[in-house]
Amino acid sequence: MDGRKKVAIVIDSSGSEAIRVALESNDGEQHELKKPVSQGNAQEVLPMIEELFKEHGLTIDAVTAIQVNTGPGSYTGLRVGIAIANMLGVLLGVPINDLPVGQIVIPQYEGDRYPS
Repeated sequence: MDGRKKVAIVIDSSGSEAIRVALESNDGEQHELKKPVSQGNAQEVLPMIEELFKEHGLTIDAVTAIQVNTGPGSYTGLRVGIAIANMLGVLLGVPINDLPVGQIVIPQYEGDRYPS
């Protein structure tokens, strides 16, 4: 390891009361922001992540993983969190929930579930 701080972005937009984003670092530190749920909240997730990076002097290249709540929870909230996690995972080339990019949704369709 090169000694630089590495972080995982944690996104939990499933709740009916608050949206939570956090940064968990390889040295055990955790920094978190919560905001009450309101209409248009989906627009808050990325600015919350940006705020955490700025507050703690980190850059996006420190991200090595993304963790996102996949349920149970609000259907719309889950979709928002998963969509943002997928977008960041693709752009940064990092795993989501310890799975390769794209695998968070695909497993339900794998295999021969619908034989011809």
